[in-house]
Amino acid sequence: MKHPGRKFLHLAAGAAAPSAFSGMARAPRAVGEIARLAYSHSVSKGANADNLLRKAGLSHEQIDDPDALLEVRSQIRFLNLVAEALNDELLGFHLAQKFDLRTVGLLHYVLVARFSQTEG
Repeated sequence: MKHPGRKFLHLAAGAAAPSAFSGMARAPRAVGEIARLAYSHSVSKGANADNLLRKAGLSHEQIDDPDALLEVRSQIRFLNLVAEALNDELLGFHLAQKFDLRTVGLLHYVLVARFSQTEG
């Protein structure tokens, strides 16, 4: 099944343009909260999450370590694999329903402060 946003994610992962990061010493990394959320979601839905991690170039140890930064391209690959395995075209939406902004630290406080200022 084709995912509407899959082409964009495929390009964002660097598959069509591998030179996008060639000038950088290291591929971009991020906190990986979405990948960790996708991992627990896929486990709860009965998918072989460890196999999907391996295919994406991630490890169980990285998912278990909340301080580990994960390569962005690998996270995107993993999200695509999970969406495909679960046949879930709305995976991002379903993950967002479970997401707790407090897990990403400063971003949560910036958003809370912003909304608090507009209300008062």
